[in-house]
Amino acid sequence: MESPQTGTPEPVAPAPFNFSLTASPVLLIIPLVELTLELSIIEKLGVAGIVGFGRITAEPTGFSEGRTYTALEFGAQVNYYILDRFDGLHVGLEGLAMRISTSDDGGASGSALGFNAGPYLGYKFIASFGLTFVAQLGYAVGLVKASASDGDQTASASSSGNGPLLNLNLGWSF
Repeated sequence: MESPQTGTPEPVAPAPFNFSLTASPVLLIIPLVELTLELSIIEKLGVAGIVGFGRITAEPTGFSEGRTYTALEFGAQVNYYILDRFDGLHVGLEGLAMRISTSDDGGASGSALGFNAGPYLGYKFIASFGLTFVAQLGYAVGLVKASASDGDQTASASSSGNGPLLNLNLGWSF
């Protein structure tokens, strides 16, 4: 399109970003790799899927004997961007499920299934070249059910609680 005053072409604005792929560097300490893929579905609304995987080795104690646990995580988010199309200040809801399990050659096994959900307030920064940072802080309610077996006996327990919801992610938007 030409400028009506000068007749020269106007610069074309870059296409807006339509999806972001981010990871949580903080969870690598556990170590757990968590990836979030968010898609812009309409002008100010984004939906995201979350997947995570990790192998956690517990410190040796009388109970755990340095066991390795496998963690799988699945979740979803819905984000409403208050000021801009796909970045900036947003409010959202997150639901996240995690399964942690372990077993040994002696027939002992254990697993826990947890679910938490809650609202948050967040901010997403996307640099002009795509680098993306997301910070979200909110409140979540959680439920956990665990069971263990030594081959002869089985025990189970469940618990619920609440607490802060915190996400710090770094990645790229396209």
